[in-house]
Amino acid sequence: MPSKNLGPKVNSSFRDYSPRISPDGQWLFFTSERDFSAGRKRLASYEELQHGLHGTLNGSGNIYRIPLGALGIRPPATPFSGSSPGLPVQP
Repeated sequence: MPSKNLGPKVNSSFRDYSPRISPDGQWLFFTSERDFSAGRKRLASYEELQHGLHGTLNGSGNIYRIPLGALGIRPPATPFSGSSPGLPVQP
């Protein structure tokens, strides 16, 4: 199946990858290497740069989740069968 741009809630100008749908069919999980520079109109000061590089949006990648309904995708009527073990992701 060809890929589809899901709009700015998911797709960004940064590296977005590894989409997965939760076993209950309600959530899209994906990884993105977004950083604190997104949407900036000016260069960061040294202090802003240090804060950004040591923060969550440092460009090293984070896991995001979004309800499928927020993307205009209707979840399946029945959840996926089975589940794979994995680490829980905090909201």
